[in-house]
Amino acid sequence: MPSWCGGRHEMPRSDEDYTVLHFHAKRGSKAMDEMGFLPRYTGTVLHDCMQGYVKDHYRFDHALCNAHLLRECKGIAEHDHHVWAQQMIDLLQESWQLARHYSFLFRLIMRGWILNYEKFIISHFNPVISYYGMFK
Repeated sequence: MPSWCGGRHEMPRSDEDYTVLHFHAKRGSKAMDEMGFLPRYTGTVLHDCMQGYVKDHYRFDHALCNAHLLRECKGIAEHDHHVWAQQMIDLLQESWQLARHYSFLFRLIMRGWILNYEKFIISHFNPVISYYGMFK
């Protein structure tokens, strides 16, 4: 933790157009609520798997960061030995390699990858999706 902060502080987020800077002693929805931006935001927030982003009073859409998804899946595959986690790792890494090496076919590749991703999610997590109301 940086000494100039006096401890661990939360500093949310940026995209290619905007950066929102706010230091807070807490990490999670309390910090985000006090910051005042996310409770009113109605766009899409790209984030990690932190539970603080999943609150009923937030109106924004969610996009899970692929780097964080990959890290979560690696942990599950290594420690819990779930086959689906390794399959997701393979799918994410393959899509990244294809997009990197064949950028001129990016849209076509992504369309196919999205279909595979949706099939994977539906086949493995349909009860969970229904329960949490994801993929509206």
